[in-house]
Amino acid sequence: ILAEGAQLELVRFQQGPTACGHFDSLSASLASRAVLEDTLFQTGPAWTRSEIGLALVGESCCADLGGVFLAAGREVTDIHTTIDHEGRGVVSRQNYRGLAAEEGRGVYHGPIRVLSGARGADAVQNNRNLLLSRRAQVHSTPALEILTDDVKCKHGSATGQIDPNQLFYLRSRGLAMEEATRLLTRAFAGEILTRLQHPEDRALAEARLGPALDRLGVTA
Repeated sequence: ILAEGAQLELVRFQQGPTACGHFDSLSASLASRAVLEDTLFQTGPAWTRSEIGLALVGESCCADLGGVFLAAGREVTDIHTTIDHEGRGVVSRQNYRGLAAEEGRGVYHGPIRVLSGARGADAVQNNRNLLLSRRAQVHSTPALEILTDDVKCKHGSATGQIDPNQLFYLRSRGLAMEEATRLLTRAFAGEILTRLQHPEDRALAEARLGPALDRLGVTA
C-alpha cells in the first residue's frame, strides 16, 4: 500500500534451478501522487508465472512497470499484469521485452482498465519479443478497456526474429554467428537496464542477466 506521495522502486530477479517451478504475485494500491516503479528480470526456472495487479486509486498517481523474460529449452515463462485506473489523472507505463530460444515459450497478458470517473488517464503499454529459433513461441495479448472519455491510452506488441541485415553487418565485420547473436540479444534486452536508477542495481542486473542471455542462441 502506497500512501499519499509515497515512492517505491522494486527490482526483482527471478532465477532458479531448471527442475523447479515458481509462482509470484505483486499487488499494490496507490494513493494520490504515489509512484511505483517495478522492474522484473525473469530468467528461469522450468516454468514461471508472475502476476501483477495494481489499483491506481488516488489522483495523479503513477505506476511504471517493465522487465525482461527469457525462455530456453522447454521453459515456459508467463507474465500477467492488470492495472485499474480509478483516480483522475493517473499514469501507467509498461515496457516488457521477451526472448525465446529452442522450444521455449513466453506469455505476456496485460489488460488495462480505465474505470468510470478516471478522466485524464494516461496509459502506455509496450511488449516486444525476439524469437531465436523456429520452434520458439511468444503469446502476447495487450488489452485496453476504457469506460470513460478524456483519456490518452495506447498499446502495442511486436514479435519477430533477429534482423538479418543487422546480423549480416556484424558478421561482415568479422564476428562469428554466435558472437553477433550475443551482441544483438544483449542490445535488445539492455534497454530495460536503463530503467534502473542506482548504479548498484544496474551492475547486479548486468551480472545476472548476462549469463542468462548467453545460453540463448539461434537454432534451426
